[in-house]
Amino acid sequence: APFIGNEKVVIEFKTPSHETTLKFIGQLTRIYGHEKLKQGTQSYVIDFISPEFVRNQKTLFSKSYNKMYISDMVGDIYKNYLSDVGSKKMSISPTRNASSRVVPNMSPFGAIRWLTQAAQSKRYSTGSSYVFFENQNGYQFGSLEEIARGPVAATYKNNIVSAQEGQN
Repeated sequence: APFIGNEKVVIEFKTPSHETTLKFIGQLTRIYGHEKLKQGTQSYVIDFISPEFVRNQKTLFSKSYNKMYISDMVGDIYKNYLSDVGSKKMSISPTRNASSRVVPNMSPFGAIRWLTQAAQSKRYSTGSSYVFFENQNGYQFGSLEEIARGPVAATYKNNIVSAQEGQN
């Protein structure tokens, strides 16, 4: 393939643990590990990142929020700085206790990670802290308890087999 760099990469795949196909859209950032396997066949190692991460790397902002829930602040950051570059959704668990914060010249992902430190669950008042991550369903911002109550992504079964020599 005639790769130069910055091409759009679309990868669609299916795994045994997921019923539907998964699709990743990204931007090519690096090509290396070129190897000729046989005549007419070559192998490359490519690195690529999501369009949201590209935008995140190019964006720094400062903004003040006055007497808002942290979950609303996170929603505002995603809506204003990231949602227009991709088709991913963001699931945000509601927080309690409105507060005021000033985001000091940060990237959107950096600001959201920073806000996880102060977020407290509206539903689990004595629960654990919030986390921010991406999975096959999009971006997730919520407490560990709320995320654990969500749909199961995959189920794995492990059977321990004991065999002795000469037996099946």
